[in-house]
Amino acid sequence: ADNVQAYGDDAYLRSGMYTFMTGPADARQPVNARFSYMWRRIDGAWKIIHHHSSAVPGAAKKATDEEMYPKAQENFKRWN
Repeated sequence: ADNVQAYGDDAYLRSGMYTFMTGPADARQPVNARFSYMWRRIDGAWKIIHHHSSAVPGAAKKATDEEMYPKAQENFKRWN
């Protein structure tokens, strides 16, 4: 459920939860996440002045060393 908090007449914070899909097209996995948007009225128009979105801590599957090693090698070669 979304939550809305007013900060005077010209600003409010909207926050809540959502689910997005990640991974390769043939193996998409849902990830539970949270979001916040800070809105402010500027010259009569509502503008997003801040946004944050992140996975819920502990919600994502932790990769094993065996899964991460090839990616770590690839990144090392790219960056060095």
